[in-house]
Amino acid sequence: MPENYTPAAAATGTWTEEEIRHQPRAWIRSLTNIDALRSALNNFLEPLLRKENLRIILTGAGTSAFIGDIIAPWLASHTGKNFSAVPTTDLVTNPMDYLNPAHPLLLISFGRSGNSPESVAAVELANQFVPECYHLPITCNEAGALYQKRDQQR
Repeated sequence: MPENYTPAAAATGTWTEEEIRHQPRAWIRSLTNIDALRSALNNFLEPLLRKENLRIILTGAGTSAFIGDIIAPWLASHTGKNFSAVPTTDLVTNPMDYLNPAHPLLLISFGRSGNSPESVAAVELANQFVPECYHLPITCNEAGALYQKRDQQR
């Protein structure tokens, strides 16, 4: 939330306006962060993407689930890899419909706060059911559970 958030600002729409005006700076900051991590990301992803039977699930809770819905078809068609978008609510309620222990899994988790209970549960279930499970959390919050758990993930 913007530093100047107040219930009155939210009611009058000035909070939304501030969020919109903040987007160019946020995108540039995100691009800078990605550029700084590019080598580490490549080192992490390249060996995984060489796995023939790798399954890649894009997941998130609420509006974060829409990210996967939007990009999974494009990623699948441009890479030839097995991408699918599965909301965390579906993954948590029916894990065996989506998690196959016989195939390695890259779970890419999207979350603004990184603290959604179902997002954290999805990571834990993936680790429980898939012996060869890798994680790439993408969040806006370094203090969130998804980001903090990254070192504990395989």
